[in-house]
Amino acid sequence: MENIDKINRMILNILQDDCSITNNELAKRVGLAPATTLERVRKLESKGILQKYVAQINPKSVDKDTVAFVELSLTKHTTEQVDAFNKAIALLDEVESCYRISGDRDYLLKIRVKDIKDFDRFSFEELSKIPGIERCSTKFVLKTIVNKTKITLTEE
Repeated sequence: MENIDKINRMILNILQDDCSITNNELAKRVGLAPATTLERVRKLESKGILQKYVAQINPKSVDKDTVAFVELSLTKHTTEQVDAFNKAIALLDEVESCYRISGDRDYLLKIRVKDIKDFDRFSFEELSKIPGIERCSTKFVLKTIVNKTKITLTEE
């Protein structure tokens, strides 16, 4: 971990738990002056270590608590087709994450929708319109056991 000392790891862990914390409170928790803490945070941001701040929403409260994982393969693996797929999939609001993977499929998508009927609409009206998709396999989440967003940074 490049330039991530003990204090920076503390800052990153705290911000991952609560990114709405004030700089003064963050400074107290890491034992530094507010100006020094703010300078460290800005350096973490400028280096791309700290990428963005987000609010996590309870999916059930916004009627988006159905999750499906879709594995799919492309018909061709040309640069043009892969780039076109990547651009098209990034435009779909229902796609929470998309990974290019190894194995017998090319991509793994995490889809978040209202319900199975909504997934059916998404599948036929949006996903199937992306050119070059050869095969799809869908698995629905029955229960979420662990869903972490935090990358815990420990002392080395």
